[in-house]
Amino acid sequence: MATNKKKIFVTESMSQQGRALLNARDDIELVEFPNMISAKDFEVMLGQDAPVHGVALGGTRFGEPELEASKDMQVVTRIGVGFDAVDVLALSRRKVPR
Repeated sequence: MATNKKKIFVTESMSQQGRALLNARDDIELVEFPNMISAKDFEVMLGQDAPVHGVALGGTRFGEPELEASKDMQVVTRIGVGFDAVDVLALSRRKVPR
């Protein structure tokens, strides 16, 4: 059955308040992933759950392979400071806001 829900990946370190805000919406499906997930495992997880529309990262790396695997990424954000682990140029090429 098709759904109009947006699938959002969130790291396990996301605050309970942040989760509550997202869970209160009926148009979002949250999928949790571990903080210390390997790049390959994260890519596989994105591919298995695709399409993935958004991601809230901790320290997990995110770039072209993850964009490909997600199939429909629309927004990438970080919990914390900075985008050192995020390929901002890859996001910009695909017009994905951050």
